Amino acid sequence: MSAPAAAEEEPIIAEPVAYGAHPVVAHPVEEGPGDGRWPTHLFGCFDNIMPSCLMASFFWCFPLSRVRVSAQIENPSIGGCPSDSWMRNIILTFSIYILINVFSVLEDKVHPAASAGSVFVGVGLIFFVFVTRMEYRRKRNIRDNCCCCEDTCWDDIFSSLFCTCCTIAQLDRTEFRYAGALEPCCFEACSEPEARGQHIV
Repeated sequence: MSAPAAAEEEPIIAEPVAYGAHPVVAHPVEEGPGDGRWPTHLFGCFDNIMPSCLMASFFWCFPLSRVRVSAQIENPSIGGCPSDSWMRNIILTFSIYILINVFSVLEDKVHPAASAGSVFVGVGLIFFVFVTRMEYRRKRNIRDNCCCCEDTCWDDIFSSLFCTCCTIAQLDRTEFRYAGALEPCCFEACSEPEARGQHIV
């Protein structure tokens, strides 16, 4: 007489084990707006007057830095500086901001030769914005051109050269989607990227 068949074993379902609360960090998505186009035009500053347009016009170092940090843009960097670090970006861009204003004052009050320093720093800023915009395209998969150029590289160059503030404002409006022309709380929109649910290294 054959031995009775062994009872079929029931599958064991493991219960999830809680290891404590872990903070959830919202990383910026790598995809662009969906169709490879800018969601806001280069000259769409009035789409968000406050705070984006005002920041890009009068204190551009802040929106430029937080866009680079939020999108994790590392280039241009020399020896790992500023990379996508918030502190290094804000220190570098604020230093450029101060130098441009200092050279402008020296040119008016001391000697016209100081304009050479202003031009040198200004060219450095334009190059910095150009590379940032080019890298932002790659990160967000944006192939659309705002100028008449077919090449996205030339579009980035001309945009950064002829309207640096508009370029920074466009990057800011694209990375931080504002509800309208005037945000209900300017202080919230002007906070560091970490306070807006973005990732900071």
